[in-house]
Amino acid sequence: MTISYIRSDVRSRELLEKRILISYNLSGMRKDAPLAFRIPADLKEKLQELAKLEARSISQICEMFLRLGVEGYEKEGPKLLQHFLSRQKKDSSSQ
Repeated sequence: MTISYIRSDVRSRELLEKRILISYNLSGMRKDAPLAFRIPADLKEKLQELAKLEARSISQICEMFLRLGVEGYEKEGPKLLQHFLSRQKKDSSSQ
């Protein structure tokens, strides 16, 4: 099953609408595996802003990003991580 929702933001006096499709298996969606880890404070702030913008919890936003990352890795394999790591290295060396 695919869940669809419309996100509306007001930027530059224009109303932007984006249809975002996220696939979830709602019938077998039992959440019984906790996961905890530390992240940088600035990343947490960005996640909080996104959660507020999307009217969702931080947990829901994180789960969506984790699913998107896993699906991306399943499609692209190690190239996905290589691209991210090289970009991260480039960003840190320019600072």
